Amino acid sequence: MIAFALLLAAMAAFLASTIQTRLWLRGLCWIGGVAALTYVTYRVVAFGDHRGFFHVLMDAADNLSTPKQSVLWQSIHANSGSVVASIRPLADVLLVIATLAAVSALAAFSKGERLERLVRPLLYGLIGAMIGGSFALGVMALGLGDIVKTRQYAAFMSKDTIEELVHDGDTFRLGEVSLCLYGIDAPELNQICIPANPNARSEADRQCGRRARAELVNLLRDKFIKCNAAEFSRANVPLDALGRPLVTCFVEMSGGEQDVAQILVERGWAFPYHGKDEYVAAAIAARENKPYGSGFAKACTLDPRSWRRERAYRETFRKRLLLAVADKPDDVNLTLGCKSLAVPNSDNPR
Repeated sequence: MIAFALLLAAMAAFLASTIQTRLWLRGLCWIGGVAALTYVTYRVVAFGDHRGFFHVLMDAADNLSTPKQSVLWQSIHANSGSVVASIRPLADVLLVIATLAAVSALAAFSKGERLERLVRPLLYGLIGAMIGGSFALGVMALGLGDIVKTRQYAAFMSKDTIEELVHDGDTFRLGEVSLCLYGIDAPELNQICIPANPNARSEADRQCGRRARAELVNLLRDKFIKCNAAEFSRANVPLDALGRPLVTCFVEMSGGEQDVAQILVERGWAFPYHGKDEYVAAAIAARENKPYGSGFAKACTLDPRSWRRERAYRETFRKRLLLAVADKPDDVNLTLGCKSLAVPNSDNPR
């Protein structure tokens, strides 16, 4: 950030040196700009995390006769999809800039050159912002810099794409990143449950994994979602066992901004998992919702972790399901399904 600020200061100093004023003052501005530029150059050379792009340019120069062997060409070829996906969201910003350019150009139609002299540099600046912004995002998307773990994600979940973005009841994609809701565990996609309601135990009713996914789809459809990385420490972004960022997400509801994970627990479509006390309280309330609880809060099932990892438990549960044996769970925090089949949670965040 310091280097970036100094680069802006250097550019401003060079611009000031072109103003028709006293020569010594212009020279002082130019020297100040050179000093700032020199310090930034030192930073680039001294610290390796700044040199990636320059190494790529030098590699491209060394491979002028065989450009396809250069890192630059290979990065562009392999990551072209990422470049397009990164620049596409910039279209809204560019639209605003182009609108400002159109208004500015129209203002220059007035008689005389006074206003025109003011408008022309503004147009140059706007065009430069469009090109520079696209170039900067392109460089980032090519993967030429260090990896920076994103701490916040945001997107509009359109009804046209929501089905392909949601994987299961607590996992979905924003852009190219697969995110997992922190503090809860939803039934796996192929998981089955025995509903507490004896009149709702058809094959479709028992597909708790698919029903949990459908609930998340309905919750996010045509809504703007904002997700923050779970705060274990500022030094790193917590990941689940599959390497997906663990996030806390919010959507705008009739009562204001609400926690997606808490909504799922309140409705009985997910269970607390090393999460907030509010999630545990919401799960208890979901179980006490008479007569059969909300969603699958009182259903007989394995906790999702056991379903994922313990094949023997999973197969035993399937056999018990065929026999229609359903013991009542009594510990919402640890025994999320049939007491005799559940296993304790691990210390892993997911």
